Amino acid sequence: MSFIQLHSGKFLVIDTIELNDKLRQEINHLTDNGDKIEAVIGTHPFHTLSFPAFYESYPNAAYYGTPRHLRRLTHIPWIGNLHDCDVRKKWEPDVELRFPAGAEFINPQPESSNHFSSVFVYHRASATLHVDDTIIYAEKSNFLLKLFGYKDGGAHRDVFTLLVKAERLFGKLSERNRKRNPEGELPTGNHHTMNILEDECG
Repeated sequence: MSFIQLHSGKFLVIDTIELNDKLRQEINHLTDNGDKIEAVIGTHPFHTLSFPAFYESYPNAAYYGTPRHLRRLTHIPWIGNLHDCDVRKKWEPDVELRFPAGAEFINPQPESSNHFSSVFVYHRASATLHVDDTIIYAEKSNFLLKLFGYKDGGAHRDVFTLLVKAERLFGKLSERNRKRNPEGELPTGNHHTMNILEDECG
């Protein structure tokens, strides 16, 4: 969670976290009990669990979120959708909101594992970039980066080539696993990082 003070003196709250009493007191002191919160912005489609409690504490702020926030958290009266360019430009020139080209932002699939997209928030005055998850820079990209969405062209071809080359190996592994587990059951507990429950990735 980040707080950005706008030139007006009001604050943007970028993403939320679970509040304890000490943190709530600090926020209340900073924002005059929430009166100086201009907006609360959810930038990551899958980071949603703390929004309901934050909304209960600060119901008078305007809430803006990703399309998935708006679909999932219907009890919060969202004012705007970050997919809307006008919403993303609302706080310029103080704050710039962008999401990466090619990001699966509107409806990331599969929901169980595709959690790579979020809105980048840049505060010009402090030259601070807020990213509510992961960002990476690589001088020379390798195959793995391309597999996870780095776009320098050719990744689709590389994945296809790898799959063709690995087809025999996958066949052998499938046959071996079929013998161990003829029913094909996949216990949830064995893959806790891939079987996401509710709205949060953990």
